Amino acid sequence: MQKKVSVIVPVYNSEKYLVNCLTYLVNQTLEDIEIICVDDCSTDESVDILKDCLSQFPDKVRVIQHKKNLGPGGARNTGIKVARGEYIGFVDSDDQVDVSMYEKLYAKAKEDDYDIVECAFHNQKTGNNLIVINSGLTGVLDKEKRCGIIDEVGYVYTKIIKRSLIIDNNIFFREGIIYEDVDFICMLIMLADKVANVEEVLYVYRYTEGSISKKFDDIDRGFREFKELIFALYERLKDLKNYDQVKESIEAHMVKNYSYVIMGVIGEGEKAYKNTDLKKELTELSNIVKTVAGENYYKKPYIKELEQSCIKFLKKNDESSEKFLREIREMDKILIR
Repeated sequence: MQKKVSVIVPVYNSEKYLVNCLTYLVNQTLEDIEIICVDDCSTDESVDILKDCLSQFPDKVRVIQHKKNLGPGGARNTGIKVARGEYIGFVDSDDQVDVSMYEKLYAKAKEDDYDIVECAFHNQKTGNNLIVINSGLTGVLDKEKRCGIIDEVGYVYTKIIKRSLIIDNNIFFREGIIYEDVDFICMLIMLADKVANVEEVLYVYRYTEGSISKKFDDIDRGFREFKELIFALYERLKDLKNYDQVKESIEAHMVKNYSYVIMGVIGEGEKAYKNTDLKKELTELSNIVKTVAGENYYKKPYIKELEQSCIKFLKKNDESSEKFLREIREMDKILIR
């Protein structure tokens, strides 16, 4: 039986906030809704909380348990495959939604058969409210609107997405990694025809120390996954028919993420220099960016958004990752003195 909205909640060791998250979901004012909780091999009391919620709300809640940890992307993919909703939404298990969120998003979606509808969210860490798809970017998507949305990307949890847009185009998250939603969202925006918004704060993002989306297991993994994200942005979008329309926005994302890696390496200093695989990773990263954006990407408008010191280090790594790392080591020695 089809539902209006399927809400997918990836769960991993979320016992501290999970009850609060589920309380607002099971009390949604939208009646015809299903909440699909995918436990990704939690080792705390999260599973017991999910089972208790299922026993109380068997008509609304579905619980799926992974036998292998696949990360938030893998958990969301599991939910997508079993979802019965006309639209799909995603909620992180340590966050909170307004009880009217999905009723309001679904009502807006049905006004003109929108593919994607977004609401504003509140970031508890910064105290800011934000909406990416502002009123100037809604309606039928053209080049300018697509680029405007892709420039900021936003977050998957503030949206509902037409299930057919995901399934018919075989769009799934990359698994077992972080930064799994950037290329996912970009693909959706590339393929969507119409988007809308609800300019109300209906989602609260809670910054939780130790969350899988907030940290790396190790330095090497962090740098490697930035590289994989940059590669995925190109590989997953390059064959879409309107790629040329948004090419520069995609390049801008790639260069921005490249800069995050470079500045991260500088921040790690001696630790980064001792990483035996890092030279290889940085060289590959440089080659990917130059292949996609061109050798002269420094002359493109989006590069102006970066600080001059960052641009200088990008150029140094492009010339030689070995020399770049050697310079970082020398800088670190000077700072230690």
